[in-house]
Amino acid sequence: MLLTTANKTSTVALTPTGDHLVAKLPAGTALRTAIVNLKAGGKTLSARFEKLNATTAAPAKAVGAAYLCPMQCEGSASDKPGSCPKCGMALVKKS
Repeated sequence: MLLTTANKTSTVALTPTGDHLVAKLPAGTALRTAIVNLKAGGKTLSARFEKLNATTAAPAKAVGAAYLCPMQCEGSASDKPGSCPKCGMALVKKS
């Protein structure tokens, strides 16, 4: 569920994209709160994100994965060295 700065609520579907989920919002939508509910295997995980329209916070810097699996296994990207959780190969530094 999404709560806009205009106090309107709406629901959008989350679409899997690589190793994360994406919600496509209508153009010009400014959010105040987002509540995400994920269900899998009979279990539910809920997360609430508040103050999404806060203007006093500094903008966050995007952090990309610096290490990837050489076999390009899904979900293997990491910000530190290690091994792939799927195939066990050592992650390599992204060039």
